[in-house]
Amino acid sequence: MKRRKAIWLGCAVCSFALAGNSAFGADLMSFTYSDLSGSFDSNSLLFNATDTQVSAGDVTRLLSPGGDAVFAGTVAGNGFPSLAAVDLSLDISNITATTADASGMLTMTDVTGDTIIGSIQGTWDNVSGIAAVFTGTLSNILMSNSGDGTFDGNSGPGFSMNFPVTPPFDGAVVTLESGNWFGTAASPNDFSGATTLISGVIVPEPATLGLLALGAMAVAFNRRRHR
Repeated sequence: MKRRKAIWLGCAVCSFALAGNSAFGADLMSFTYSDLSGSFDSNSLLFNATDTQVSAGDVTRLLSPGGDAVFAGTVAGNGFPSLAAVDLSLDISNITATTADASGMLTMTDVTGDTIIGSIQGTWDNVSGIAAVFTGTLSNILMSNSGDGTFDGNSGPGFSMNFPVTPPFDGAVVTLESGNWFGTAASPNDFSGATTLISGVIVPEPATLGLLALGAMAVAFNRRRHR
């Protein structure tokens, strides 16, 4: 009988883990930053996108208790107010007329200096010669409570950076587009001021999600046993 219960629990845990987002609500955060200023330097092969006075941002905690940090550029300044900023820095390689590889870092900073930082990797595609569209992933996402431990924008309630799971987290780039192309390896195209948009989601690492599933199913099993 014990062996049957163990088999049942193991199968249930597998099903729970495979259910992923629907079972645990695994998306921890989402983010969107629009109207960033993108630039490419052919000497360093570095693409960089940062906030300006017309930029807007929204970082949302999806896991209960939730919360929202909203950012907006200021007319008097060059970007977001106070310490708030977003910086996307990508090394560009294998440039052709239609594709390019990229890897680098994304850093999101709130008004008090708290940061969310992670690695980003993927591929750019040239769309009709007028835009660069990126497909890729986020990994090794860490949070630094160097400010007050609450991720705050210049509006919105903000949210606690304490989660029931421990970083590093993983994630996915939902959208990354920039209004210019890098040229080719033989004839690179330097540019600046290219309107850039990035959005994505942040989730626990797969191993962490599996542990969460195991813990949840163990609790459910014990409740059933003691009824």
